[in-house]
Amino acid sequence: MIPEEINRIIQSTTLGSKEIAIAILEKGLELNRETLINIFKRAVERHPSMNILRSIADELERTSITPKELLDKLRRLDLDIARNMAKILDKDSSIVSYSRSSTLINVFRYLHKWGYLKEIILSEARPNYEGVSYAEALADEGIEVTLVIDIYLPTLIEMADYVIVGCDTILPDNTVINKVGTKTLAIAAKYYGKDFIVACDQYKFSDKPTIDIEEGPSKEIYSRKHRKISVKNPYFEPIPPKLVSYIVTNIGIIRPI
Repeated sequence: MIPEEINRIIQSTTLGSKEIAIAILEKGLELNRETLINIFKRAVERHPSMNILRSIADELERTSITPKELLDKLRRLDLDIARNMAKILDKDSSIVSYSRSSTLINVFRYLHKWGYLKEIILSEARPNYEGVSYAEALADEGIEVTLVIDIYLPTLIEMADYVIVGCDTILPDNTVINKVGTKTLAIAAKYYGKDFIVACDQYKFSDKPTIDIEEGPSKEIYSRKHRKISVKNPYFEPIPPKLVSYIVTNIGIIRPI
């Protein structure tokens, strides 16, 4: 039986993948190991595109790491990502980002303190508008944020220095899985000659060559019925390695091609 407060976390459509993982661990520290493993397996069923949930279930199952140790480990990863990101960026950079990433909220906090950020440009990230809470979280850190509608974000890449996004999974060939709309930004970055950078930790790397793409309910887009209208509402999409300049992790920096 999954506690209701944890089930609400699992069902979230606005939290990032690491946010879901950390929230489950925070609420589940007093649960027995088998129950916690089953909770993460249930989370994988709900969010098949979020590899971190699968990685944590596997680590809890095959190692003796405690949930508290794992929670502390997850919280430390972002500082190492930020240190590696600083090796790429220029000071006072203008950055386009997208969706909501708890990893990047932390990474941008460090980079802001170190003088690497001038401004972050975001869009609302429809249909669940998690980009709005992303903007608020960054602004609360004292970072200057510009918030726009989704369709306008690719245009603003021309004026920015970099595009930096989080991700939910990295496949073995370095294909990136992230919120639908990310590929459009990657294409625009290539067109404008700007680096497209993906930030992620070691738990996002999958050994599976493919992954199921999670879809949301059609009513988020169209709630009426019409025999000539069908609705497709994927939450995630693949971004091919040829569109990615760098994958910055807590371990190091990868050039996908």
